[in-house]
Amino acid sequence: MQDWLVSGCMGRAESLRMALDELGLIPTAGVAVPVQAFPSSSSYVAVPLGDAAAPAGGLVFAYLPLPQRSGLPVHVNAAFAVSADRRSLAEPSDDDKAESRDARWNGALLRDAVTSAYVRLLGDLAALSPASRPVQLYLLWPRSDHVAAGCLADLPTSFYRALGGAYDGGQQPALFSDGRRWATVSDSVRNDDLVTYLFSYLLTAYLQLSSIVPSVL
Repeated sequence: MQDWLVSGCMGRAESLRMALDELGLIPTAGVAVPVQAFPSSSSYVAVPLGDAAAPAGGLVFAYLPLPQRSGLPVHVNAAFAVSADRRSLAEPSDDDKAESRDARWNGALLRDAVTSAYVRLLGDLAALSPASRPVQLYLLWPRSDHVAAGCLADLPTSFYRALGGAYDGGQQPALFSDGRRWATVSDSVRNDDLVTYLFSYLLTAYLQLSSIVPSVL
């Protein structure tokens, strides 16, 4: 039997504002990943969905699964607006003079509730894993070269901004281990492999490193 770690969040910014203005919109999201227990301990390690050969392992759910692959190493569930045939998320069409309400709603959910649930999932996984254990949380980070095109493509940008501090009222999540403790991006983490992956993934997300990553020793 497979164990899963699931994190859920309610949007507190863009998606919440849209939901307050329009009846029927639900600004909540969940993110899930398989986990495996360390032998003879209460610690867990994540099992990313997909691999290097087939990175699009995660599915998108609008309560029920869509046939659309996300390109994420996790599953994502939210009250998304979907296409008429329910085969994909609603996207702006070429005929739209302005972005449709459904497409705007999906973007707001991804930038707000989904991003919060994603970061919280990693924080929960860190809490279940002593910092002394080699838990490679960066394997669960979204990569823009893997993520599906369309509204999902904005998720890596919002995720990496959250790592830099724009999460939970500006508090940076402690998702990096130096072998003794879990630390934030701003902390001095002496871990060459971790720093290498951090810079690699941030570059993949097309963000300016200087704007979100202070000096790392």
